[in-house]
Amino acid sequence: MKKVIIIPLLALGLIACQANTAEGPVKEDLELYNEVIDNYITFTEMSLDEAENTPPKEVKSGAYEYFHSGNIFEGISVTYFDINDNGVEELLIALRSDRGSYALIDLFTNVDGEVISLFTDEMSASVTYKRSGISLLENGNLIYMTASGAGEKYGTIYELKEEQMEYVEIYDVSLTEGDFVIIEKELESTLDIKALDWNAIEKERTVYDDFIEGDFSAVEGTWGWLRQ
Repeated sequence: MKKVIIIPLLALGLIACQANTAEGPVKEDLELYNEVIDNYITFTEMSLDEAENTPPKEVKSGAYEYFHSGNIFEGISVTYFDINDNGVEELLIALRSDRGSYALIDLFTNVDGEVISLFTDEMSASVTYKRSGISLLENGNLIYMTASGAGEKYGTIYELKEEQMEYVEIYDVSLTEGDFVIIEKELESTLDIKALDWNAIEKERTVYDDFIEGDFSAVEGTWGWLRQ
């Protein structure tokens, strides 16, 4: 009889564990990122001049493309994803284009309750360069890739060191050194971040905001009545 009773109990225990796993990350863990998100929201509520003179804490250089390339990027979005499958959800921050693509500008994790950024300011700034960007791989590594106007390709692989939870450059392709085929091979395991559950965090832009930043495209071709 004991065996008959124990087996169902074990089964119930496994079902309970699976149910807890299916619930996803602990809410309190995600709330650790709230201050970071608030800083980025504050950033979007500033003018470019305010952001340049009093930049909010923790906001990386890549975020400034929100102002400088408003014709490409329509806002800033965030999502959560466990990049190295260790049970901790990271916070991904990206510029969102009107075509539904996302350019990573920041990446945060938490270690024992301490929130840390895995991006350096230089890594974040890569989005500001033409034909450049950072790809997140399925194993948690990153690849920075760019191309010159003449078509030469360059790339850098950053490996996630899980003990320190930091990215370390392990391979670099320049004009004179390295083999770009290695970069292309790694890119085959790129994570499709477009498929993640992104949420917009920026305030809704107004025509007035565009005017302040020197963008008058909203009123082009609408003033013909003044000449009548």
